[in-house]
Amino acid sequence: MFAFTSIGGKIDTSPNRGNAPPMFILNGENYHQIGSLLPPPGQPPKFAQLYIYDTDNEIANRMAAVGMKDDVLAIKSSIVKDIREALDGCDNPYVRTYTTVRNTLHLHETPNIKLRILGKRGRDGRRYNLPTASEVAALIVGDFDAADFERDVIVELQSGLLQRISTFQPSYWPLHYPLLFPKGEDVYSRDIEFKDNERKSTRKRQFITQLEWVGYRIQQRELDGSTIVFSRRLFHQFLVDSFSTIESDRLRYMRNHQKDLRSDMYKGLTEAILKGEDDAANAGKRVVLPASSVGGARYTIQNYQDAMAICSWTAYPDLFITFTCNHKWPEVVDFLKSHRLRPADRPDLSIYKISHPDSIDKIISAEIPDKDRDPELFQIVSTLMIHGPCGDQNKKSPCMQKGKCVKYFPKKFVSNTVIDSDGYPVCRRRDNGVSIQKGEHFADNGFVVPYNRHLLLKYNAHINVEWCNQSRSIKYLFKYVNKGHDRVTAGFYQGGRDGDDTNGVDEIKTYYDCRYLSACEAVWRIFVFYVNYREPSVERLSFHLENEQSVIFPDEASIEEIVAKPYAKYTKFLVWMDANKKYPEARDLTYGEFPGKFVWNKQKRAWTPRKQGFSIGRLHFVPPGSGQKFYLRLLLNYVKGPRSFDEIKTVDNVRYDRFKEACFASGMMDGDKEFIHAIKEASHGGGGAFLRILFVALLVSGQLHRPNSVRNSTWEELSDNIQHKQRQILQRPDLVLSVEQLKSYTLAEVGKLLESNGKSFDNYPDMPRPDAGLIPNRGNRLIYDELSYDKQLLAKEHHSGVELANLTLYSELSV
Repeated sequence: MFAFTSIGGKIDTSPNRGNAPPMFILNGENYHQIGSLLPPPGQPPKFAQLYIYDTDNEIANRMAAVGMKDDVLAIKSSIVKDIREALDGCDNPYVRTYTTVRNTLHLHETPNIKLRILGKRGRDGRRYNLPTASEVAALIVGDFDAADFERDVIVELQSGLLQRISTFQPSYWPLHYPLLFPKGEDVYSRDIEFKDNERKSTRKRQFITQLEWVGYRIQQRELDGSTIVFSRRLFHQFLVDSFSTIESDRLRYMRNHQKDLRSDMYKGLTEAILKGEDDAANAGKRVVLPASSVGGARYTIQNYQDAMAICSWTAYPDLFITFTCNHKWPEVVDFLKSHRLRPADRPDLSIYKISHPDSIDKIISAEIPDKDRDPELFQIVSTLMIHGPCGDQNKKSPCMQKGKCVKYFPKKFVSNTVIDSDGYPVCRRRDNGVSIQKGEHFADNGFVVPYNRHLLLKYNAHINVEWCNQSRSIKYLFKYVNKGHDRVTAGFYQGGRDGDDTNGVDEIKTYYDCRYLSACEAVWRIFVFYVNYREPSVERLSFHLENEQSVIFPDEASIEEIVAKPYAKYTKFLVWMDANKKYPEARDLTYGEFPGKFVWNKQKRAWTPRKQGFSIGRLHFVPPGSGQKFYLRLLLNYVKGPRSFDEIKTVDNVRYDRFKEACFASGMMDGDKEFIHAIKEASHGGGGAFLRILFVALLVSGQLHRPNSVRNSTWEELSDNIQHKQRQILQRPDLVLSVEQLKSYTLAEVGKLLESNGKSFDNYPDMPRPDAGLIPNRGNRLIYDELSYDKQLLAKEHHSGVELANLTLYSELSV
């Protein structure tokens, strides 16, 4: 209502349905834009235009801009008027500047007037006097040369064009948050000096980062008014806006420096020299979004596989515990009461009372406790461990979509705890007539979230405890932890089907499209708290074929210099084979076992004996279609202490020319063992849909000698998510398919994939057929695939494409 600029990201309001506390969630790339001084003809004023256009009806225009209607007593309009007058009273330089523009237009009727928002200051407006109107903006009458204004923003008189305001402009924050910075004071800019110690003569860096500045400003201080942290729902927006701009700057740096980094195999570089090419800019492929970028596809995949490596080494955990802080803890209640706030007003409040208990009672309960025998537990469960209530009695609950609870509450009553065919526990919920009242609604045992008595009594918080001691259940529990990135992973893999995983794929855009940022996550990231933690550590082990290691290099580098660099010749994999020559004890270890006894020193590029601690080695996954690299990985799981590539290919003192031949000689290829192993290993990180695609790829490529034997050995992995899919289709959360039904539905899904590749079960005589009714007759499969598009997804992509095209057009026209 009072902001001069608009937010460019998409605000997701869907979680604010029902009675849940309001949340501010942003989707996509965020940026701030400013429009022309006057709105286009026939359009209402917005944002900064409200300070100039039709000021006789300014209050009504401001309320209309945000869809606010006045009440009978005109209280809302009087509040808006008071705030508007307060901004004038604060002597806000931006308000005064726009007032000057308004007066100039009215008095002189100047047809060619523009506003120049200055990007540079003659002095620091944070440390000295507040900036004056002449220091933040200037009027331009007549024509001008844009080259003279460098970082300034030129606001046109009247156009439909929008301009971006840089996050590093001193005016960035006061323009969008005049209520948080009512005096228009300068906030963050790139030239704020970093001073950790005044006595230091030299420093590693000169200026503070935007992350540090925001982290400083959202701290509550006794001697400071701390306006930001007490701004309630506006605080939510400020947190999300702040971190999204911080992250956007990081991603913008990666995008703008794509041309500076290229990667190619070492062998390709040496061959380029032999061909007479010495310009690195002519070799290699682009590096897009690295695994170090938190939340990206590579980051998610790598960390998930690390987690599964730990599970493979230690066996699967027994319990999966999610802990939610209780806003009714005494210290929280006292703090909020003293400042007249609600829990939803302070998403930055985090209390650490538990990381994981040393010992825990493994009994899980999903029933309302006896009020007379255990009154304290009854009070905690009835207050913190009841879902909803939802369903027919409360269709306005946030969990309700299309008339059904997305969490499948209420759960059905069962007399005893059982484990279903997918490995998920069905907790005991007896129909004993016990219920509690929650507001106007009633909840019985069907609405109780599984809990542990010991933890609830000790911590008095919402602590959900689930049993997960099976491979399928633990896989989906880990997917739950990373559920926000499921679509990122799907898009990441779909983009790389043509062999070159970065060709035509914009991983940064994919990340933006799939990211939903809330205030709680934003403040967690601003304070640089741990996003994940694992114990023991996992050492990611890369490997490569001989002279085919990947090398990172800048565009301007000479290929001779690149090849001569240590990181090109001394990879982690090559140095491992050198360490096997140096340390006799290393000869008894496989590559995966090696990190348990040795430590990789990245700076020295050397393996040294481990003095303390322990680490699990994880070899990067390679799909079966990767040729010799796939067979190399198979051998690395068994060969101990090789000192060269030739020793890896040596079986029973016979050296083979190819890794595949060595696999045959060692017996790994008998009965399609390597493909069965590959599918089972892939199941640790991929769902049923991915595994079925992998199986069909092996079928179509003709690599399977006995396809039905492979199917029989891996049918449980291939049928993963089939039952869940049928439960969703039939809207029956308690549906249990028999083994034969699971196999038949799995074959039907395989049949659909075969048809997409121009094949059928007729091409594989030893494969069984699914029930005929499970594969409908669709006629021409190619036409069917072309017509079976996702309308909602296409509409969203169209909307994003139009926005991007408009932004590109605005940028070109404003140059």
